[in-house]
Amino acid sequence: MIKLLTSESARLCDRRQIEKGTSSLLLMQRAAEGLFDFISGKNFKKAAIICGKGNNGGDGYALAAIMQEKGLDPTLFCTEGELTGDAEYYSRKYTGRRMPLSGNENFGGFDVIVDALLGTGVNKPVTGLYKAVIESINASGIFVLACDLPSGLNATNGRIQGLAVKADATVTFAAMKTGLVLADGPDCCGKTIVWDIGVETESCDAYLAEEKDVASCFRPLKSNTHKGTNKRTGIIGGSKNFAGAPLLSLMGESALRTGAGLAGIGFPDFLYDAFAVRALHTMLYPQKSDNGVIAFDEKQLDYFTSCDAVALGMGMGKCADIDKILRFICRKENVKVVLDADGLNNVSGGAIKELGARLVLTPHVKEFARLAGKEVETVLNNPVEEAKNFAAESGAVVMLKSNTTVVTDGDKVILCNFGTPAMATGGSGDLLSGVTAGLLARTGDRLNSAVAACAVTGTAAKIALKEFSEFSLLPADTSLYIAKAVKLLLRAEKAQRY
Repeated sequence: MIKLLTSESARLCDRRQIEKGTSSLLLMQRAAEGLFDFISGKNFKKAAIICGKGNNGGDGYALAAIMQEKGLDPTLFCTEGELTGDAEYYSRKYTGRRMPLSGNENFGGFDVIVDALLGTGVNKPVTGLYKAVIESINASGIFVLACDLPSGLNATNGRIQGLAVKADATVTFAAMKTGLVLADGPDCCGKTIVWDIGVETESCDAYLAEEKDVASCFRPLKSNTHKGTNKRTGIIGGSKNFAGAPLLSLMGESALRTGAGLAGIGFPDFLYDAFAVRALHTMLYPQKSDNGVIAFDEKQLDYFTSCDAVALGMGMGKCADIDKILRFICRKENVKVVLDADGLNNVSGGAIKELGARLVLTPHVKEFARLAGKEVETVLNNPVEEAKNFAAESGAVVMLKSNTTVVTDGDKVILCNFGTPAMATGGSGDLLSGVTAGLLARTGDRLNSAVAACAVTGTAAKIALKEFSEFSLLPADTSLYIAKAVKLLLRAEKAQRY
């Protein structure tokens, strides 16, 4: 896993390193060396370096000084006024061509633009001259290299602050920033390179999951393994308005594709015919219904009390019996429940508080805001902290779904960016819940199962895109590649070991 820092933590790590005796000028020099290493590797010769007043601008000035020492002739585009911190030192060290920023820059003749304008401290909309300069950079058509973070991007939450530089590559220092992988970050940063400047990052705010990190959920099977060894999975969902019979069946099959031994599907009894013609590998458990939704019935829920993990809530509509069903299933001491969609919308806060240690919650941002009693903007502005706090208070593992999903047990936070925009289609989250339930049944590990499910489902979608357009991909298409995704991820982990 890759360490991630928020803007505040990155500044704190810098300060602690300086307090230990490392010169701030040396840190700036090392940062500039990272930028130059990238530029020289690309064989860029004519650089336009855009420098602000702070330390990010200082990195740009230091880069200009290095390039001049190497016989190159970069041009500085600088903000007017007094420089702060160590930027003044490197500004004096560079003696070449410089021009004041106007907002109407013409970058013709350059082969690279280095964005060292604003850095990691941006937390309000970019306006005035800075906005005009960013517009000029984005309109240039020239390769853009961002220094530490694209200007205008929030380093903590990844949201664009009015306008941000769209970089082709970003050299970030000491550690990845959470904002580079959350929200708008991936669209702004391009290829990201972490450059070591000698700053210790013993602790971090979150981790970014890698392909090799799913291995703990796929231990080699023993020779005497049987279906009971691989555990039972249950899927409960559907209603009159959300029949979804094929999709729920695919969820059960995807649970089996990730190693579960048995999978059973619970659905409203009036949908039996639809399920019967589709379910080849899953067992069917029709449930009593009332006004088009599942109604609580102990006898018909009996199979699910024997499961090791159950995914509950997909397409259930306004089911008044969610709490009863959840509590009944959880009579079995070790059963875990993946609560999704209408399960999240209808469950009571009391049930979550009472059973949190058994739950994996899979909300998107709006669902999470309702659960946590927060405004959507509050969640978007700090998704890592909000998800972590809710998980800590409830005892549940939270999978806050977005382009980069935040997975946390209230202690450890893991960000998962395995997916693709092609998954922005109704039903993708349902498929994710089925995969999560399958992994959870077999391993019993809520946090790692959630991470592995993100990896498997996202990887399957990417494999599917070899045959489907990103505008045409459906969850059913993704489900066809679950097995290939598992094999690919295990191959990546094996390659890492050897």
